[in-house]
Amino acid sequence: MTRKLFYSLVILGLTFLAGQGQVLMAQSASATGVINAPFGARPGFPGVPVFQAGARPSTGSHTDAAGLGLTKQKVYQFRTVDFPAATSSQLYDFADGIAGGYYAFGSSETAFYFKGITNHTLNVPGATASYVAGINAAGHMVGGFNDSKGPHGFLYDGTTFVTLDDPAASVYGTSALGINDAGLIVGTYYDINDVAHGFLYEDGSYTNFDCPNSTATNAAGINASGQIVGFCWYNSTYHGFILSNNAYTPIDFPQGTLTYLYGINDAGDVAGTFEDASSNFHGFTYSHLLFNQVDVLGGTTLTFLIRIKNNGAVVGFAYDSLNESHGIIGH
Repeated sequence: MTRKLFYSLVILGLTFLAGQGQVLMAQSASATGVINAPFGARPGFPGVPVFQAGARPSTGSHTDAAGLGLTKQKVYQFRTVDFPAATSSQLYDFADGIAGGYYAFGSSETAFYFKGITNHTLNVPGATASYVAGINAAGHMVGGFNDSKGPHGFLYDGTTFVTLDDPAASVYGTSALGINDAGLIVGTYYDINDVAHGFLYEDGSYTNFDCPNSTATNAAGINASGQIVGFCWYNSTYHGFILSNNAYTPIDFPQGTLTYLYGINDAGDVAGTFEDASSNFHGFTYSHLLFNQVDVLGGTTLTFLIRIKNNGAVVGFAYDSLNESHGIIGH
């Protein structure tokens, strides 16, 4: 389906080329409920929609948030990170020179990390599907995998895998999504009713939490100060949140129909994704009370931002016109 580009900016004359090391330009565009799939239904970052061929979001009219002065604009230079010969690749984090996510060959999805100029499959023991979700400065990785018993989180320190299962989780499982430099881990577990709840893992102990007045809570990122970001379901949509000193601050992109927060750096800047009124997805950052929409322009159709690093770099992925996703790192 041809997508109507509604950008109020001058569109850069670039083509999105799938392939590792390609340099892309991206800039923020003007802005105008997907319910989270059960973790066990597929690997990948919970809350990130998966689009199949012929299932493109529809286009439509919307309000231009940038034109209304509700958002600011930024320009990034992106390069793609794709696992060789994979049909799709997605990045979820980047730290210590290592980028991680998952790659797909058909319906098979496997965790991988990219270091230097080399891609490596991360062979999680017993996994039938897996992904890397978070990486800290020590190169320790967290993520999720499926095995014969269901979905689990994991911690990998470069040598040893530790399986993470929240004691309150049901057969619908646990996913470890973010890790800070002190080794604190956040993620999401699912109860017997397949309802999502956030957790904080520290020194072998789980602390579970939920946004006030919500019916589902997903925790996705944590910084050095222990601030946690994620997204909650209430009032028939998803809303981003920052949890700091036991206080929840809701974050909603202006004119967005839903907002996911995935990452937070040590300065408190956040990265996430929102859906507009036409069911199109866009990345954004939020810093010093200012929203900045970010889209990879050219041949791309959907942009997802997952992390923002201390140096301002952003990490995520974008879909091309063939419905294939490509990992991106932006500066």
